[in-house]
Amino acid sequence: MLARKLLFDLTPFFTTSQLLKPDDLLPANNYYRANSPLEVGSGNIYGMVKDFSPDFTVFAYKPLFEASGLPMPDDTKAYTYAEIMDMGKKIITFEGDRQLTIGYNYEQGWVDRIWMNCLAELDKSLYTEGYEKIVLTGDDDSKAITQYYYDLAAEKIASSSLNPSPNGWFGTDFTAGILGMAQYGFWYSAMAESDVTKGQIMMLPGPTWAGTRRDPTMTATGMVAAAATQVPDAAWKVFEYYNGGQPAVDRAKSGWGVPGLKSMLSMIPQDTDFQKQANKVLQDELTLESSPLQFNPFIGESVVSASWSKNLDMALRGDITVDTMLTNVEAEVNVAIKDGIDSMLG
Repeated sequence: MLARKLLFDLTPFFTTSQLLKPDDLLPANNYYRANSPLEVGSGNIYGMVKDFSPDFTVFAYKPLFEASGLPMPDDTKAYTYAEIMDMGKKIITFEGDRQLTIGYNYEQGWVDRIWMNCLAELDKSLYTEGYEKIVLTGDDDSKAITQYYYDLAAEKIASSSLNPSPNGWFGTDFTAGILGMAQYGFWYSAMAESDVTKGQIMMLPGPTWAGTRRDPTMTATGMVAAAATQVPDAAWKVFEYYNGGQPAVDRAKSGWGVPGLKSMLSMIPQDTDFQKQANKVLQDELTLESSPLQFNPFIGESVVSASWSKNLDMALRGDITVDTMLTNVEAEVNVAIKDGIDSMLG
């Protein structure tokens, strides 16, 4: 939207607001700051999150750890993704061909965002410098990360097209007590306790790929104003009320995500033992102040994950090799990027 000049620059409104002060904005709001479409994270302010979460945290169901002979997870430790896989392998169980318990699962529609974050630990990008191409086959780190996600599916540690979620969504698998670890942000804490899981779960810090801790939000859902608005002052009143007034207070007190303002952090509920435990982990994750993921501005958010899902399915079925899977994803995404550049920049 920024590249297409569809966003209204709200910087002057923020600098004079009594409700939405720039120094009260938590770092997740940097997704809405930019110097250009390829320089997100600082610069003019085009919007803010309505709420957010450090999205790489992991929810653990203790009874499955106990049944697997694993020690209880340590909520002061950021596990590595390799350790998550090892624990997941021990948690999975079968009755014949039917899988009874699942080790670990993640939001597969965000898989490329997870890759981005893993690569960011290595100061690398999923894309070339100008975002003209995705880099998979030509980079050993990208290949290792994508191999990891293939292995999760192939070894049935996570669900896949050939081994789908029994409940249609891994969030429900977790609350049903059949999933050992669910990777979602703090917002999920508001629904993670069910009649089955209540009193038996904990939230863990986001894992690391290469030893550098990062836990940004993957989505940064929020609000902007249209550049074409004819009533910017009225638009700002709505924006300010929703993001800094009573609706924002109500959201902060609900526990469904982290408020976008530092001054509202104390409103997060801490009534139950689990809420206190999750909030303790959350506060530590917030101190990381992870830089935003730089999305590719030339393609839609589902382009990479859709290509990955399609080709992963073929690889799992044995129709193509893992190398061909990566080659196909790279080729399909790069065509989409070129089409995006051509339509956007001419």
